[in-house]
Amino acid sequence: MKMYNLILPLLLLLSVNAIGHADIISLTVDPSQSDVDLSINNSMFENSSLSGSGVLDVTSCVDPFGVAQITDLNLTLDDGMSFNLLGTLVTATTQPGDVSISMITPGAGGTVSGGTFDQLGNVMELVGSVQIDDPFDLLVGSQTIDLATLGPSTVDFTDIQIARVGDTKTISGTFSIVDEFDAGGGLFIPIEANGRFSASGEVAAVPESGTMIWLGALAVLAGAQSRRI
Repeated sequence: MKMYNLILPLLLLLSVNAIGHADIISLTVDPSQSDVDLSINNSMFENSSLSGSGVLDVTSCVDPFGVAQITDLNLTLDDGMSFNLLGTLVTATTQPGDVSISMITPGAGGTVSGGTFDQLGNVMELVGSVQIDDPFDLLVGSQTIDLATLGPSTVDFTDIQIARVGDTKTISGTFSIVDEFDAGGGLFIPIEANGRFSASGEVAAVPESGTMIWLGALAVLAGAQSRRI
C-alpha cells in the first residue's frame, strides 16, 4: 500500500506537468531574415541587416501555444550607414554594429490564434551614436548625436508569427519607431526606423499527447489499485 501511495502522486504530478508545460526560450535573431530601414531628417532610407537575441515565454510548447510573450529583444544594426543632408553639404554616418534597438519593458503577452499573436505597448529605445559632419554649421554643426537622448518609444507588435518545426520555435514580426532629436534652437531632426525580425530557439522536449494520456491512465489505475489494498 505504501508503494502505491508513493506512485499515485508521482504519476499525477507527471501528467499535470506534461499537459500544462510552459517554457522560456532563448532566441537568436537571423540576420538573413531581419533588417531595418533607417531615415534621418526625412532623407532616403538606408538599410542594414539585424542580428541579436531575445527571449520568448510561452504557456505551452506544443500547438496551440496559448499565450506568448517576447520578454526581451535586442537588435543590432550590422551595417554602417551614410546619409546626405542638404544635398551633400551635411552628412550623418553610423558605424557597423554601433546602433541597436533594445526592449526596455515588454508589453503584455498575447493569445496565439491562427499561428499569430499581438504584443502591444512595448517600450523600446534606440542606442548608439550618429556622427554629424556639418563644417559650415548649416544644421547643428559637426557633433556626435547620442541616440539614447531620444528616450524610449512605445512600439506595438501586431501579427507576430509563431511556429514550431521539430525542436525549433521561430517567431517573426515587424516594428516601427518614429522619434526626433532635439538639436536645440527649436530645431528637431526626425529619426525613423522600420524593420522586420525573425528569431529562433530550441525548446525543451515535452511528452507527446499519447504519453500524456498514458500518464493520466496510469495515475487512475494506481489510485484504484491502492483502494483495493
